[in-house]
Amino acid sequence: MRHAIALTLASFVLHFGWESVVCPLLYVHGSYDATWSGMLRASAGDVLLTWTIFAGVGAVSRRWRWDIRPWKAAQWTSLVGLALMLAVAVELRGLVMGRWSYQPGMPLVPLLDVGAVPLLQLLILSPLGFRVATWLAGDRRRRNPSATEATRRRYDRIAWLYDTLGWGMNLRFRPWRRDLWARVVGERILELGVGTGQNLPFHPSGKRVVAIDLSERMLARARRRARRLGSPTVLALADAEALPHRGGSFDTVVATFLFCSVPDPLQGLREARRVLTPGGTLLLLEHVLSEKPLLRRLMRWLDPIPFHIWGAHIDRETVHHVEAAGFVDVEDEDLALDVVKRIVARAPGGARTAQGQPAS
Repeated sequence: MRHAIALTLASFVLHFGWESVVCPLLYVHGSYDATWSGMLRASAGDVLLTWTIFAGVGAVSRRWRWDIRPWKAAQWTSLVGLALMLAVAVELRGLVMGRWSYQPGMPLVPLLDVGAVPLLQLLILSPLGFRVATWLAGDRRRRNPSATEATRRRYDRIAWLYDTLGWGMNLRFRPWRRDLWARVVGERILELGVGTGQNLPFHPSGKRVVAIDLSERMLARARRRARRLGSPTVLALADAEALPHRGGSFDTVVATFLFCSVPDPLQGLREARRVLTPGGTLLLLEHVLSEKPLLRRLMRWLDPIPFHIWGAHIDRETVHHVEAAGFVDVEDEDLALDVVKRIVARAPGGARTAQGQPAS
């Protein structure tokens, strides 16, 4: 529904802007109502044309395509074909009914005798409307190979400023990070999304800790921090959605404020479950979507802003994702309202242990 509302609003604004700016330059109006109310009605008609085009693209794609980036030839062909047919039909109808004629010098399409420039309206504004709608609605359903690369680029871009931007929050989060790492069990530990290395001071000594991140520039800052601390943690470049480790390689998997930015959090959590030993422990510190109605709605509406700046969502339902990924004995504790949570869970199989309890 959010996408439908966003597409309708984006399409209306774009077409009304076109009507009010371009049409007076191109047309000699006859019986056509060139007042503001007339252009509003014309823009409403253009919204219906946009939805018709979108329906055609969706039919060819076999499912709705809110984002034009992964489109292939079939989607573009259907867009161009439908837009041209509808635009030509509208122009011919207006000319035949005497609603307008063209200004002198308007380039015409051969054989059809309709203006070439007006045909661009639907060709330009339809894909632009789809893209704006995606941005406004904050589409989280896209699953395409570019999503991971886009996330990598975002964090590479802000790596130099990341610690500065989060300075105040990191002070608040530091005790929670320390407490989370005090709960690790076993000798083999994996940290997902090490970032700039905020957790390195809390990595347990005497255990084998591997920490991975998607961004090379974030990882470079983590390496510098590890050298300053003398940390033996193994730092590696890897994708949480496709871990390079064999199944059952780790006793505990830890992540702090990671699954807000993983393109497919469910896949990332499935990978965490795969690399854990049976009965292994999952420890998470995450901000999630609030259950409070007003705050929940506000977080959903604001979500596109942080996502498009640095790729982090503020409306993820991570507790549900942990359960859906197949973990058992899932427990969560509110740390700040019901937005920041500590989540403790266990991989299925194996004997149940006192995982997730602070070490004495």
